[in-house]
Amino acid sequence: MLIRAIVSNFKSFDDSIELAMVSSSKIRRKEGHVRKVRGAKVLKYAVVYGANAAGKSNLVDFFGFFQRVLTRGLTIADASLYCRNNEANRERVSSFELQFSFGERVYAYGFTALLSEQSICDEWLYDISDGKPVCLLSRDSSNGGVIDTELDLSYQDRVRFETYASDFADERQLLFLGELNRSKRYAPGSLFQVFVDAYEWLTRRVVTVLPTTPPRDAQYLLTREGIARAGELLSYFDTGVSGIFQDEMSLEAFVDAVGKQSLDQIRLDADEKLRGAGGGKIRGCLQTSDGFYFFDVDRGGISNVSVLRLRHGSVTSLFDFREESDGTKRLFDLMNILLTEEDDTLYVIDELERSLHPMLVRRYLELFMEHNSEASRQLVFSTHESSIMSQDIFRRDEIWFVDRNGKGNSRLYSLDRFKDRFDKDIAKAYLDGRYGAIPVFSDSE
Repeated sequence: MLIRAIVSNFKSFDDSIELAMVSSSKIRRKEGHVRKVRGAKVLKYAVVYGANAAGKSNLVDFFGFFQRVLTRGLTIADASLYCRNNEANRERVSSFELQFSFGERVYAYGFTALLSEQSICDEWLYDISDGKPVCLLSRDSSNGGVIDTELDLSYQDRVRFETYASDFADERQLLFLGELNRSKRYAPGSLFQVFVDAYEWLTRRVVTVLPTTPPRDAQYLLTREGIARAGELLSYFDTGVSGIFQDEMSLEAFVDAVGKQSLDQIRLDADEKLRGAGGGKIRGCLQTSDGFYFFDVDRGGISNVSVLRLRHGSVTSLFDFREESDGTKRLFDLMNILLTEEDDTLYVIDELERSLHPMLVRRYLELFMEHNSEASRQLVFSTHESSIMSQDIFRRDEIWFVDRNGKGNSRLYSLDRFKDRFDKDIAKAYLDGRYGAIPVFSDSE
């Protein structure tokens, strides 16, 4: 579970800001929103409000950026991502850190980088499970880029670590934790497993959803039960959809619909999974802006292709996904989150309410919380929807604001810093300007 996210000198964040998912000791309401992690109480939810261009999306972007650098490294596209509100920041390092729990451990992983030069400076991974930090990985640019660890490694693993570190010493665009997980296998019981676990959570258990980039994992549609449940939800949310189906299509039509690049990626992903499974056949799903496509893939290629189509009411004709309303399409983006059985996953969503009615947004959140009552899934999202700013839905320490100052720098703060009564209408107070983070209109004349 996410415990803290800390970032500085990134986009509109000049000074260090911190999103803390540790619950306030003063609040006793909604105990189901809290999970105990090594004695600490960690929140499952955080909702972030703010005016347009205040920096909400930049907070969401931080998570995607963190994952991208860990898996692929810094690129020329990152050179302008420092906080450009102060030109001196061009020569100032940016800092990124996530504190999280996974399995039986609590980790703090982060790095600093001089973004204007696409250069990693420092990198660290600590085990902070028991209060006394243990350095699992340390990379220090002030000491010639030396990479070290306090792990009590076996002789064989120590030699392996030092070999990897020596080969990596001059690398400035990639992160060493990523290197330790790049096409490498470790023996059962090896202490290298801590690097695998940390990487697993950071890259696969953090799911970022932007308005223009919906999740590409629709595994719930691969089973009859999942399709039936999705159809029930669409009907429940009053979309007019009465059922969804997989309709057969030719391989040629599939290739025309998804394009060669998507086809090549399907084959690459399938090769990796087939190697891990020792052969056989895999059923897959590909989501594009126009629809969902299903297929079997094995060593011989792709076969048994179908496309998702929808029925409305008692109409016999089936409709293509691209014909649906923006609201229905948005629900498909979010249904995987609602139906997943995978625990200990963090979902970070920008503009959750996009294209959705306020009542539907509220009910969606209620269903997610019901589904998540005994689990450890977390949901962090930005929104403008003030109707859900209610202590009937969220705790005070789960509500956050992003505001920007006269220089354009963003700051992040919690509702819990304000000393209001527990029964206060916080949505009205917010719109009245009590907490800031709302548009301020200048005189048009």
